[in-house]
Formats: sequence, structure tokens, C-alpha cells
Amino acid sequence: MWQLKLQARWNKAPEFLELKDAKEILDAYPKIDTKFINDLKNYAKTASNYVIESAIMELRTPKGLSVQPDNWLLVLGTDADNRPYQILIEKEKAGYMISAFGPLDFVNFVTETGKSAIGPILALLASPKKMRILLVYVSYQTKPAWKPEELPTTKNPFLHWVQDQKALPNVNGQWFPAFAPLCPVCNNPLVGLEQYQVGFGQLTCPRCGYKKNK
Repeated sequence: MWQLKLQARWNKAPEFLELKDAKEILDAYPKIDTKFINDLKNYAKTASNYVIESAIMELRTPKGLSVQPDNWLLVLGTDADNRPYQILIEKEKAGYMISAFGPLDFVNFVTETGKSAIGPILALLASPKKMRILLVYVSYQTKPAWKPEELPTTKNPFLHWVQDQKALPNVNGQWFPAFAPLCPVCNNPLVGLEQYQVGFGQLTCPRCGYKKNK
């Protein structure tokens, strides 16, 4: 398990988080398009329910190795149905890579659905109208992206979320977004959605084997 120590400015004490290693679930660390990260950053400037916060204090790999948090992002989200999402992302020279997932319900969904889940999930997270709240945590040493006095006029949905935030719920029901791309042969969801590319090589249908080059 990946272990994180977080200190957001609205929490009096640090919080600790454990995430499941992506390679254990998917046999790979998915590479994702830089556009996804850029979209989240832009929405943090324009959408009232998206926030970037300097909060990652410590980061440990599944092998217990301490890693500097400078090149890491933690995406935390709750969609309109209050389903929680946690995705740990590493910034590399060539782009970004998903390293871990949480919480348990979301991990189970990704495990059951496989690689075809990643593209639609990224598109969901980058849809302000479909998300209740989305946080992007960056290194604790990074200059904060917003000032506390700015919140009352620009981030009301976020303020409400902070006030009633409690333990993440266990949610029943379908996690997979209904707008996933479909295989032209058997209508099964394909990897990838809209303009977000997931680095598994080809877009592949897990049911019939149809393949589409990126």
C-alpha cells in the first residue's frame, strides 16, 4: 500500500491515507494525457467546486521507501452521487502516470472492471457538472493556489463540503459512467474517452478483442 501524510489548511491535524498500488490491480501503471491535469488546473480557477491545495507532506511506496512529494499529485473527488475517488499521480518527464487508487470501494470497482475503466473515470473527474467536489493535493512545500479570503466569494460548494465532510461512505450501485465509448463490434466499453489518452498501447475491447490504434 502507498502511504500518504496530508496537511490541508482546513484540518487542524494531519490525516493519513493508504492507497492500493495500481500495478497490483492493472498489471501496469497507466500513463495519462497531460491534458487531464491541465483541465483540472483550469477548473480550479474557474469552477467553484474544484480546488488545488498544498498538502502532501510525506509519501511512502508499497516497499516503505520515502519519496519526495514534489512530483506527485493526489486527486480526491466526490461525484454527484457521493461516490468517492482517490487517485495518486506521478509527474514524469514524458507526462503523468497513475500510481495508486482508493478508497476500497473504488479499488474494487477498478479491479473488477479493469483497464477499460480508466478513460471514463478521468473524463468524469474532469466534469465539474458531474462532480460534487474535486481536490488536487500537491506538495506541502508548493505555494498555495488560493488564499483563504478568496473562498467565500468563489468556492461556496467547496466550503459546504468542508463543513460536512465525514468518513467516506460505502456506496452501492454502478460506478461506471454511462457515457463510456463503445466497441463498434459488441458495444462493450473501450479504454479512453474524449481527449484523454490512457497509455496501455492500443484501445482494446475486453470482450471481443477489437483493437483500435491511438
